[in-house]
This record gives sequence, structure tokens and C-alpha cells, in this order.
Amino acid sequence: MKTILVATDFSEHSRIAGQTGLRLARRFDANLACVHASRMADNAPDHYQLSQAQLDEFRQVLQNNMAQERKWLKLITDEAGRQGVKAFHQLVDGSPADAICATAKEVDADLVIVGSHGHTGIKRFLLGSIAEAVVRQCHTSVLVARPPTITEHGFRHVLVPVDFEKEHHAVEWARHLVTDDATIDILHTWQLSTAVDGLPVPSVPAAVHSTMVGTIIENAKQCGEQLVHQLEGGNRRVTLHLQEGYPSDAIQSFMEAQSVMYDLVCVGTHGRRRLERLLLGSVAEATVRYSPCSVLVARSRQQ
Repeated sequence: MKTILVATDFSEHSRIAGQTGLRLARRFDANLACVHASRMADNAPDHYQLSQAQLDEFRQVLQNNMAQERKWLKLITDEAGRQGVKAFHQLVDGSPADAICATAKEVDADLVIVGSHGHTGIKRFLLGSIAEAVVRQCHTSVLVARPPTITEHGFRHVLVPVDFEKEHHAVEWARHLVTDDATIDILHTWQLSTAVDGLPVPSVPAAVHSTMVGTIIENAKQCGEQLVHQLEGGNRRVTLHLQEGYPSDAIQSFMEAQSVMYDLVCVGTHGRRRLERLLLGSVAEATVRYSPCSVLVARSRQQ
């Protein structure tokens, strides 16, 4: 990993993102790009209704705000430098999600880190958060940072949901980000289809149903054990779990049933493009929205 981009709005939740980025940059000897994005035109007054004096006052206020934001960014990068991390900062004009993703591409970031307010209850259903928009739009892996903050040696309790199709990159990220004594749970959720091409599937005899379930579980165990071997090493405790249910729902119920809280979920994505990226409901996006801990959405650099 060569470059990590941390997006900040100077709030408490972005401070957590900054701490995560700083610790990962130290661990991987990576450059740290600190980016603050805002659409300056949104604050512009109506030029036809204001006097020249008022316009001058607005320009001065805007310049003062930008100077303060640059000062805060410099404080962040200066602190990174004192901790031995090569850091630089950028103040960019544009809607935050668009500007963050464009800057990530410009600096060739390997990972983008954003904070999240961690809304609960009804607020979880309000779409359009910057974190979710970045996850949808960004072409690189995105880490949505929430408490607890990563330790100096990595994440300690990690969940890796898999479907045996797109989890390769999620498994690789998990392997690099965990501590030597981490607990890693691999979770495969499965569900027998009740419809084909929109038509209900006729019920099958109990014996046939049992055989189908047995085949699913046996195949999942074989594939899952291969992933367990990939993640093993040091004193890590890696366990495969199988659970029936719709993936996003099953992941959340599994997490809620655990006695120890996770500090990271690594989930893969198919890397959808264009219009499909705007359609919510994927397992990755649902996990970002509902998970109480940090979530890394892993993508291939070629996506």
C-alpha cells in the first residue's frame, strides 16, 4: 500500500478516520493524503441582489474560511509528520463525495477512509450520506471508520462475510489489517431460492430439500476451509460459520448474537458501474449502513 486518502470535515467522526489512516500509514509506510471537500459555490450570494460592498464582504469571509480550513489541514499533516508519516493535504471544491473520489483517483490512492456519524433508528433509512456515496462511487477500496479505533498492531476482532464469488479482495485486506492474535470469523450465508425468473418454485419433498441443504453446506465447508487456511498465521483464531438467511439480514443477526463486538467487517463487492451503482440494497451497502463498527468495502484496483 503506497497511498492512503483520509477525508475530513474536522468533526469527531472524521477524527476517528484520521486516527485510523495515520496508524495504517505508519504500519505500511504509506503516504497519507488528507482531503477536505466543500462546494464553495453553494454559499455564494445572488450577485444581482447584493451591493458591491456585500460581495466584497462575502469574498473576505470565504477567504477567511478557506484559510482556516487550510490551517486545520496543515495541523493534521504536521502531526502525521511528527509521527514519521509522509503526509500532504488538499482543499478541494466540489460536492464532498464527488471530490473525494476524484482526488482518490488523482493521487492513485490504494485506500480511502471516511468517517460516519453512525446513525441509529430511523436515521439509518435516510439515504445520501457522504460515506455511502463514497462507497458507491469510489473505484478503490473504502474504509468507513467507526469506533473502536484500530490499535497500533491492527484490528483484533474481524468478520469477513463471503459468498465465494467476490470475497478474494476482502480476505486479502483482512489478512493484512489484523493483529497476529486476532479473532477472525468467516461467515457464509445461504438461502434456497423460492423463485426462478420471478415464478415461485414448486415445493419439493422433504427428503429432496434435505439433500439440497446438505449439498449446499458441504460445498460451503469445502470453500470456506480454503479461506480459513489463507487467514491463519501467528496466533490468529479463524473460524468458519454457516448461516441460513438473506445475506444482509443474516450478517446483522449474526453480529448481534456475538458476545464480543467486532471492530471491523471486511466485505467484497462486485464493483458495479454507472446506473447500478446508484441502486441501494447490495450486501456491502447494507453492511456499511447498519454495522456498528468499521466496514471495509474491498474492490480490485481494476474495477
